[in-house]
Amino acid sequence: MAHTPVADKSAAFRRVFAESFAPRLENLIEVGDDELRRTFKVLGIMNFFAQTGDYEGRPLYLGAMGRALDEMSRRGSIADSEIDAYHEGLVVMRRFAAADILRKRYKGHDFADLTGFDATPDIDTSSPAGYSLSESGELRLSNVALPASGDYVVIVIGCHFAEDAARSIAGNGAVLKALSGMRTVWLMSGAELDKEVLLDWNRQFPMFPATIAYDNRTWSGVDFTRMPTIHVFKSGTLAHSFSGWGDDSASDLLAAMKPSKRVR
Repeated sequence: MAHTPVADKSAAFRRVFAESFAPRLENLIEVGDDELRRTFKVLGIMNFFAQTGDYEGRPLYLGAMGRALDEMSRRGSIADSEIDAYHEGLVVMRRFAAADILRKRYKGHDFADLTGFDATPDIDTSSPAGYSLSESGELRLSNVALPASGDYVVIVIGCHFAEDAARSIAGNGAVLKALSGMRTVWLMSGAELDKEVLLDWNRQFPMFPATIAYDNRTWSGVDFTRMPTIHVFKSGTLAHSFSGWGDDSASDLLAAMKPSKRVR
């Protein structure tokens, strides 16, 4: 079975980590300051890409970032941007207790306000869940109900191309009618930690309120690597998906959403 580009990139990162970074992490005290800083930066890049494709690699890279950060802190050479990067990595991974410990450790640091993203979850974390906005504009975390044996659509958004697609859909009566008859989720990657992005989307497209995934991994079948990517699920299983939005996309989506013919 051929690897997807995401799988290829994930495998390449794993090889680089095993060959170059794992040995280095065993003896960080011998690593020079500049090399240590570069190591932390590259680990951050690996962790970023793992958020959308290599879910098994996330704790590996984040843990390595923590070890590099500890060594920079021991040397007194840590930068504010490095504290921020690790803090955001912890919150994206929903490691809220560890993020709280980090904030207490660096009390004088001006941490980004991630209120709402760092609340202890009262949800089933093994099922699809996400952050949406309440009527008062506050983040609200809840599980997202998807029909286990029914049809639904998940549209991954988070860039201006996705906004263009939403405008096109909003102006297409046939597509709007089809979507109104099917459970539809407009979904951002869990790597998004800016509530203003959610607010801005909802201001532009109040008919398509967005959700930020709590954990990308629990959204089975959903591709977070490209935006927009439209997923059509039939009987709870991914039946069609396509990325981007072009001249034929509306007709493609309508065709994909047609009810499946039943076999008698």
